[in-house]
Amino acid sequence: MKAISAILLIPALTLALAGCEKMKMSETMRPTAPPIDTSVKVEAEVLPESAAEVSVRPPARPSKGRTVATLGAAGEPGLWLKTPMVKTVQKGRITAIETGTTISAQLIPINGPETAGSRLSLQAMQALGVPLAGLIEIDVYPGG
Repeated sequence: MKAISAILLIPALTLALAGCEKMKMSETMRPTAPPIDTSVKVEAEVLPESAAEVSVRPPARPSKGRTVATLGAAGEPGLWLKTPMVKTVQKGRITAIETGTTISAQLIPINGPETAGSRLSLQAMQALGVPLAGLIEIDVYPGG
């Protein structure tokens, strides 16, 4: 009985869908958008002060050293690196070894030997163009 139902259903569907190609969308059904005005001049967007200053050249001064960083608290906003390589909160620059990209970031001290790992903010990882998962090698340049 099921086989007979399937045999009868296939031709019925074929006939029902055959007329679909003849249906045309009327003009009232088509979405409309206003024309684009290409004569308008737009100024470049100025990034807020909290955004990264991105460079492909590392700072001229020597780095404090190299550290391995991983993603820190993803919900904590800003461009920061929590590292045992600094003893006070200060501005600095960090360079991702993988991409060669350098950004300005706040360097925040954490407990541990200077050779211990560091934690990098989500925004900093995105600005450096590095993957969010895994360990990232970075050079640290304290002092702006």
